[in-house]
Amino acid sequence: MEMDLEDIYSNADVISKQHFSDLDKQPKGTSGTGTAEPETVGWKKYRLTAVCLGLLCVTQLIVIIVLCVHYNGIIGEAERNQNQMKKTFSKLTTNYNLSYNSCTAEKDQLQKSLRNYKTFQYEFGLGQACPLGWTKFISKCYFISSETISWAEGQEYCRQRGANLVIINSKEEQEFISNLKNNYWIGLSDRDKEGTWKWVDGSTLTGEGFWETEQPDDHRGQEDCVETRNDFPNHLLKWNDLGCKEKVKWICEK
Repeated sequence: MEMDLEDIYSNADVISKQHFSDLDKQPKGTSGTGTAEPETVGWKKYRLTAVCLGLLCVTQLIVIIVLCVHYNGIIGEAERNQNQMKKTFSKLTTNYNLSYNSCTAEKDQLQKSLRNYKTFQYEFGLGQACPLGWTKFISKCYFISSETISWAEGQEYCRQRGANLVIINSKEEQEFISNLKNNYWIGLSDRDKEGTWKWVDGSTLTGEGFWETEQPDDHRGQEDCVETRNDFPNHLLKWNDLGCKEKVKWICEK
């Protein structure tokens, strides 16, 4: 019986040593039951965190791309609108210029028609007689001065008497003035815009006028008013540009 107990104890000791030897041979991080150790759990958490961060970066990249596409679309639309506005503005400017030129032409035509109507009135005896001290020629009345003043003073003198500095509309009228044998202011100037000659009623000079040879010359850039001179050789071409402050006789017309 004693031998049997010794054998039992001996066998138990061998089994115990064999068991612990088998445990040493198992992979690290696992137990005999197959349960995950703390080191393996930490590694899984790390991988999960990395995946989440990666997904977040991808999401941000997609958002940035979408915003860039949207922004570029807005910029393109703004550029298209700007180009359209430029085209519209250019078209409006062109239409304005055409309308302005048309209105100017109509104004000149109306003023010409008004002068022709007044001529018709005088020619058919519908006009009144000329005031005392005024001279009648065909259908108009003329005041011919004997003093000398500036162009603006001459126009003001005429305006106060319901007239203007003379506006020459025909060859016959120019010949009539040329026969007066003196130099006189007429109602023509380019004071508003250099090179654009206008009469005192606002109408633009049409045709070549009755300029003396090589006139107007705008000597020293200060000759903006027009006189008709009697000392030029041609019996008809008598106009000369002169400084507006010069003292010259004048002719009123109504």
